[in-house]
Amino acid sequence: MSRTAARKRAVRPDAYEEDYHRWCLDQAALIRAGRFDELDADHLAEEIEDRGGRDRRELSSRLAILLMHLLKHAHQPRRRSRSWVVTILLQRSEIEGILGQSPSLRSRVRSDLGKIYRTARDAAVAETGLPARTFPDLCPWTPEQILDWAGARFPETVCCATDRIDGGRAWTGRMGWNLV
Repeated sequence: MSRTAARKRAVRPDAYEEDYHRWCLDQAALIRAGRFDELDADHLAEEIEDRGGRDRRELSSRLAILLMHLLKHAHQPRRRSRSWVVTILLQRSEIEGILGQSPSLRSRVRSDLGKIYRTARDAAVAETGLPARTFPDLCPWTPEQILDWAGARFPETVCCATDRIDGGRAWTGRMGWNLV
């Protein structure tokens, strides 16, 4: 039996289904050893594609949580808590980490914002018990404002249902905080 055939038998073909963690370690070892002909190429390619999908889903999930907390913060000023602020700060930090590792996902923030905002708005309605009309139909913030707040650590107030972002200009509303 050739040396390659013996090595191929060492990495069991059913390892992917039986012990995913072991399969990952084996595939990494094969790559590091330069034994590319022994890789489980089909499953490896599938895993790489799935990893990209997981990053997109995590980004969307974290944005929805962030937006929901920003909505609650904007529309329930008497119920504001440190917990909400911490959640906002942590979600922003985690999102920036994802975007730092995968800069190509930055365009997803803008392109998927409408869908993610609707999810966050629905969650805010369910969690607060406030009527849906309390919250704007469209996201009142740009991606830059959502993630950075123009360099502010955290604003005392955020824009409200009457504020609109229009052509890059911000309008201050009842709460009086200028988003520009």
